[in-house]
Amino acid sequence: MSDLHVDVCPYTPAATTEGVEAVIVAGDVCNRLHDRALPWLREHLIPRGLPVLYVPGNHDFYRENVLTELCKARERALTPSCN
Repeated sequence: MSDLHVDVCPYTPAATTEGVEAVIVAGDVCNRLHDRALPWLREHLIPRGLPVLYVPGNHDFYRENVLTELCKARERALTPSCN
């Protein structure tokens, strides 16, 4: 998946088909990586029980300081109950 932009147009991923071994999200989920993109991934993809490989895109940092946002995102990703 890529360029979801769920902040502009809500999106719910289709059911995972048989044989899928991982989910790859190649950037641009939505702006504000730490408090919007990661919670969206946690809500919609983590419950599938598959590994998720996420590479943030430029829009995931839109109007944010990249280094600050990365630090916040790392901290949030490591917190088991980040809601």
